Amino acid sequence: MKLNLGCGTQILDPKEWVNVDLHYIHPDVVRDDMVSLKKINGLYDLIYCAHAIMYVPNICLYRMFLRWRELLKANGKIIIEEATNKEPWEYVKYIRHPEVLIWKLSDVGFKNVKKVKRPEWSRHKGGYCIEGIR
Repeated sequence: MKLNLGCGTQILDPKEWVNVDLHYIHPDVVRDDMVSLKKINGLYDLIYCAHAIMYVPNICLYRMFLRWRELLKANGKIIIEEATNKEPWEYVKYIRHPEVLIWKLSDVGFKNVKKVKRPEWSRHKGGYCIEGIR
C-alpha cells in the first residue's frame, strides 16, 4: 500500500492508496494530521505528498519526517512535490528551497535524497519534486 498525504481533492485509487487529509471530507480520505498521523498504522511502500508541506511550520518538519520514516518499509520511497516562490499563491505560508527539504530528510535518515522529475501519474505542474529512500 501507499500513502497520499495532504491529498485534498487529489484522491488516488483507494485500492492502492491510503489518502489522508486533515480538512477534506470524503469516504476515501482518512481525516488525520500529516505531522503526527495518529490514525495511520502499518508499513508502506511509498509516501507521496504534493503541495502540502508548504502549510507545515518549520518547527514541525523534523517530527513529521521522523513519523513518515517510521511508516515506510525498508527501502520504501518518499516523494514530495512542493511549490516554489515563483508560483503566485498568496496563501502559501512556508516556501522552502529544495535544498532545505533535502537536508531535513537526510538528517532524519532518508538516503539518496535528491531533486527528481515528477512522477508520470502526478496531477501537479508547478514547483519541484524530491525523492528519497528509507
